[in-house]
Amino acid sequence: MAGVDLNIPKLQAWVTLQEWDLRRFAAETGCEYSYVFRIMRGQARPGAKFLVGLYRLGLDPKDFLLPGTLLTDNSASSRRRGRPPTSRVSDNKTTRARRRR
Repeated sequence: MAGVDLNIPKLQAWVTLQEWDLRRFAAETGCEYSYVFRIMRGQARPGAKFLVGLYRLGLDPKDFLLPGTLLTDNSASSRRRGRPPTSRVSDNKTTRARRRR
């Protein structure tokens, strides 16, 4: 996922409502503080890890997306670059064969 466009003021309002600072919010989402800081300043676009962190907090990330933002998976972007989608589960025979080379 390349990242999505968030409604940052709405998310900041939610964090403030929880009476959390940005460090606490980052810890609760399971993301690095610097990453969350850049997201909240509009310097980075949130990816899957951040969105999963929102789910972990009981939030639906779609509630914080800007209108017209689509959630997509990596397989589409991989195909555009001419590479097949990768799987996190590897075939042991293939892995061993690569190691022998």
